[in-house]
Amino acid sequence: MLIGVTGCIGAGKSSVARTLADMLGGVFLSADQICAELLEQDGQGYSEVVNLWGRKFLNDNGNIDRNLVRKTLFENQKIRRQFESILHPLVRQRLKQLKDSKDTGEFIVAEIPLLYESGWEGDFDWVIAVYVPAELSVSRVMMRDKTTEYDVRAILAAQLAPEIKRDLADSVIDNTSSLAHTEEQIRNLVSLLQQSDHSFSAD
Repeated sequence: MLIGVTGCIGAGKSSVARTLADMLGGVFLSADQICAELLEQDGQGYSEVVNLWGRKFLNDNGNIDRNLVRKTLFENQKIRRQFESILHPLVRQRLKQLKDSKDTGEFIVAEIPLLYESGWEGDFDWVIAVYVPAELSVSRVMMRDKTTEYDVRAILAAQLAPEIKRDLADSVIDNTSSLAHTEEQIRNLVSLLQQSDHSFSAD
């Protein structure tokens, strides 16, 4: 069963997805981590980026300058779409390969920040939105990343509103309160997913 976990920046997607995978005894994947691997010097994404832009996004060691890429992607929509056209098909291929390699009944939990923005919802058996309101996201990310409110709001502006993701998802984890409250919701979700997985298997 392939489960997608999404939400806005600062919602706590990684923590929720990792905890969910642990409780399900499943596999955790991060789209951001897969992209990072693809952009390493021996990665398929790296070669395509260099073919398209030369050394524009490389540091002195010949590695992709991830901070420069991140800054550019949020400032330049054309370049962001070009990066997405390179990386998104490769990430989707990786997810499909892993799903196909697993036995029916095994859980794969994938953290996909831009799941709905990319139109990937049909790839997953179940989609979970980790929800916090935008204002809480801003304060959390400013504290976590030591960045400015302007920068965080620029990132949020490039994503669907938290409420839209919440309303589109199959299930929602409200991460606005305590860790104990979040974990209780995840435990309830584990029971639901295990029951649902039996239905998938039976079909």
